[in-house]
Parts: sequence; structure tokens; C-alpha cells
Amino acid sequence: MARLGREEEERSYNRMTNPPPAMETFAQRFPASSAAHAFASSRQPIGASDPDDDGLTFADVDRQMALILNVLLSIVACAAAIWIAARWWSTPARLALSMSGSILVGIAEVVVYSGYIRRVGEAKGKEKSVKEVKEIMNTWIVGAVQNEDNATETRDDFIMIESKEDDMEMKARKRRKEQL
Repeated sequence: MARLGREEEERSYNRMTNPPPAMETFAQRFPASSAAHAFASSRQPIGASDPDDDGLTFADVDRQMALILNVLLSIVACAAAIWIAARWWSTPARLALSMSGSILVGIAEVVVYSGYIRRVGEAKGKEKSVKEVKEIMNTWIVGAVQNEDNATETRDDFIMIESKEDDMEMKARKRRKEQL
């Protein structure tokens, strides 16, 4: 017992005088091999002009997740409906009919979605091909021009905006908007 006590005292003394080296992680030992810098480029903005693209990205992911869920739900619902409708058939025939029906619905979903994507791509191409020309049709100056005599005058090349005191015109505008 005395021997064990002395050995334990020696070990504790050695631990106090020679502390073990601090624990070191792999990233601290080899900083160049850390995976953190490898993914840093994925956090960069997609375009320099649009640093906050998260809203668009999340909306796109949300749309894709809804599409996947919709396709899977329609396939499962079709398989279940065929399984229930063919309850008097034998199990292998029901299974084959249900599986073939759900595969057919899956193929139809893919064809419809790929047609939609194709049409959206064509519409974007047409939209890019049309060149928009902007032209100033008219300009307005609010207020009148004052000369040296403090008299107000209007120039012929300016169109003045006057106050609207005519309630009938406002009502007519509202009616026209409602009719459209």
C-alpha cells in the first residue's frame, strides 16, 4: 500500500512539473488541409451585382421541393387508388396493375414538367430577343417660371400640370379602371 501511494505521488509530481502538451486538433496541426476553406467559395455571392441572392435561392428550392412532393404524392395516390379499385383481383395482378399505373403517372408528370420547362425557356429566349427602346415622350415642369418683375409666365415648350378640381374626371377614371 505504501509503495502504491509513493508511485501515485511521483506521478502527480511529474504531472505538475511536466504538464502534457495541449490537445491539438487536426485543423490546428494542418491548417491548409482544413475543409472549411474548401467550402468558402460556395458562400460567395453568385454575382457581384446581387450579393443577397438568398431570397431567390430559397424560393427556387421551395418550388422544387413542392414539385417533388407533388409528383411523389400523385404517384402514391394513383397506386393506392388502383390497388383499392382492383380489390377482387389476385394480389400479384393487383400489384402489377398498381405498379404499372403509378409508373405511367410518373412518366406523365415528367413529360408535362419537361414541356413546361421547355416553354419557359422559349419564352425567355423570345423576351431576350426583343430589344426594348426607351424614349421620352413628354416632360412636365411643376410650377411657373418667374421673371424679374415677379410676374409668372409660362413658356410654350413646357406643359404645366394644373390642380385637379374636377370631381367628374376623377370619377370617370375610377369607372374606367373598374371596367378593365
